[in-house]
Amino acid sequence: MKSIQNILVPYDFSPESKIGLKAACSLALRFKSRIHLVQNVKPKESQVPLHKKDAMLDSTNTLHHLQLEKQVNKASVDLRKVLDEFVTKAMQGITHTTSGSFTMLLDEMSKKVDVDLVVTGTDGSRSFLEFFVGNDTEGIIRNADVPVIAVSDHEEIVFDNILIATDLGKAIPDRIFELSRFLQEQGAALHFVNIITTEIITTEEVEQKVRAIAKINNINNYTTHIRHHSSEIEGIQRVAKKIDADLILMKTYEKSKFSGFIEGSLAERMVRESNIPVMVENVSKKKGI
Repeated sequence: MKSIQNILVPYDFSPESKIGLKAACSLALRFKSRIHLVQNVKPKESQVPLHKKDAMLDSTNTLHHLQLEKQVNKASVDLRKVLDEFVTKAMQGITHTTSGSFTMLLDEMSKKVDVDLVVTGTDGSRSFLEFFVGNDTEGIIRNADVPVIAVSDHEEIVFDNILIATDLGKAIPDRIFELSRFLQEQGAALHFVNIITTEIITTEEVEQKVRAIAKINNINNYTTHIRHHSSEIEGIQRVAKKIDADLILMKTYEKSKFSGFIEGSLAERMVRESNIPVMVENVSKKKGI
């Protein structure tokens, strides 16, 4: 990762999406990025009126298609207005609307720009990005092939202290280290955090693994925090508070429904319960893993 050039912001005009846009603007200003707004059109919720002559069409499918087309066109105009109003010219990218899934949206956007990061707002109770696929937030996290940052407030995002949550049960993939090196070059201090919930692995073993991994991957500005706690979420949150973390970096995997529930839900719970921005990286989507 040489830079963060293109930031994608899902925008549905809700308070949460406005928080996401403000956070994205903060990041774009720092990294000289462009912001791209996207919206998922919901046919059942829109009240875009049809012309009288449209009602004369005898095909239900045709009417539905026409209604959806008008909604998409209106959404495109509205998104452009938001981009012009809140994003400076130098940071403005493109707008895009879709009526499909989040995965489809990323595929469509990838044909136009190389998205480096998705930034979205969340209030903890409303699943982030849920306006794309209902409540299937875990599916979004596991299917996104770029990092996703969820933000719960509109304060400026800084990268001074990065908490990297890992169980070290598997070798940390290259993509995590690529991201870590990039943040390190930006002046961030990296904090590897391991929460031991069983007695299977010792503190000494964890420290040895972290030292070896950091050396191989040219990570030098880091500290290791190892805690014994029955809850990974609470353990991570305690360390985050102690080190005054600016960002929590977590990995997740695209797995079976059962294993995905266990690992995916940890990332989703952290997004819901943390007042610190959380970046979720789907390591299964990266090449060479």
